[in-house]
Amino acid sequence: MHPTTTVTVLVGAPGSGKSMVSRALVADGITVLSLDEARAIRGEHEGDQKATPAAFTYVARQAHENLAAGRSVAIDGTGARRHDRIRWLQLAREHGAPATVLLVWAPLDVCLARNATRPEHRQAPEHVVARMWHTIDELTDADLVAEGFSRVDRVTTAPGSADDGE
Repeated sequence: MHPTTTVTVLVGAPGSGKSMVSRALVADGITVLSLDEARAIRGEHEGDQKATPAAFTYVARQAHENLAAGRSVAIDGTGARRHDRIRWLQLAREHGAPATVLLVWAPLDVCLARNATRPEHRQAPEHVVARMWHTIDELTDADLVAEGFSRVDRVTTAPGSADDGE
């Protein structure tokens, strides 16, 4: 393991601003692995939910390769489900890398509005966005640290915030 190699798991509802935050991570030299992009490679398009299992496998393989080469990675997905986060924690452990969460938050109405402006194949149904938003909004730093993450950072991308985006 490279001493500065880390795994960052982005957690945020659709439309919260994860892609915008990911661009900043790339600028910092972190390899961002997007589940949406993996769905486009393994399926028909970024919103192809049938391709999700193959996308997870693809992203995990890419993450292993990057970590083995000493490059830090960030996983760009909603991270709303605990078992998905645990998958990335296990990957970090395999490489002896600390795992952190970057929780990307925006108000629900902002997430819904951003989601509605996406191309149709990338739009999540409103009830799915709302369900994920509420699930993520209820997560505490203590919950995430108890799962095994070494640190939780939060960024707000709401209009008017310092981190406005997406």
